[in-house]
Amino acid sequence: MVRLTQILFRLLPLTALLLSACASVPPGERAPVIDAGQPAGTGGGRAPAPAATADTPEDGADVVVIPLERSSSGASPAVASLLGQAEAASRERDWSAAAVSLERGLRIEPRNPVLWNRLAEVRLQQGQYRQAEQLAAKSSSLAGDDSLLQARNWRLIARARRHQGDERGAAEAERRADSLR
Repeated sequence: MVRLTQILFRLLPLTALLLSACASVPPGERAPVIDAGQPAGTGGGRAPAPAATADTPEDGADVVVIPLERSSSGASPAVASLLGQAEAASRERDWSAAAVSLERGLRIEPRNPVLWNRLAEVRLQQGQYRQAEQLAAKSSSLAGDDSLLQARNWRLIARARRHQGDERGAAEAERRADSLR
């Protein structure tokens, strides 16, 4: 039993490395990225938006996918793999699968602000606006001096507030995001 445990502990880093390699984009290729600044399905080189699923909000909210190469910096190989899985699920608009991957990542790295931000984005896409706002605030509290991530969180909060009918709160969140540039 002890011998088996030793073997498994030696194989664990290799397994994590192999999983992260499977989730990354091959060199020279870029994953399609849809960002909130442009309607889904438009723009040069961007992938068209897939058909809506049951988890997609009816209002056609924009989908934001953080490219793996930016989102995984500093993350463990296992978390980088889970971020890749969440990115792929987001491109397919499979919000439930994306949430599962991100929640697994948070069990590994509960203080990773990128994971909290991505989960907030998924909850926004699922129409869970209040939770999206809370998760984005959690991400900001862990983001330290990463002003880009903090601004991204404030813009997400603005979108969540706007969906909840809080135009004043959304405008304030936009101002906070703009002040971080």
